[in-house]
Amino acid sequence: MYVVKGRDSTGEFEVKRRFNEFFLLQDCLTKRWPGILLPMLPPKKAMGNKDIVFLQERRFYLERYMRKLSSYEFIIDGEEFQVFARPQGLDVEKSLSKLVKLSSSQLFERLQNATMIDTEALTA
Repeated sequence: MYVVKGRDSTGEFEVKRRFNEFFLLQDCLTKRWPGILLPMLPPKKAMGNKDIVFLQERRFYLERYMRKLSSYEFIIDGEEFQVFARPQGLDVEKSLSKLVKLSSSQLFERLQNATMIDTEALTA
């Protein structure tokens, strides 16, 4: 378990998350924010994942991942990250899977709003 602490537009949060839950978040963000270059998670490791040096390195890389992710304010304030950081009773996997599927036009509009790209200026 890893302690995740931070602050977003709602205030401070602190939760404990398993390594797999970071992967679930990453997968969800990749699908729901296509085209956004997300930071890389440290790789999974099946053997030797209880070694103290390995765990310290993993914690370092998870902290780096979260710092880089926090540079995207629209992601930190988005519903995917909020499910991860502010649980509402269900586990993270179930909560992320219950998010409403977005249509292509909704994804486009969401990306356009988050990145403030004026598509009309691009086509002119």
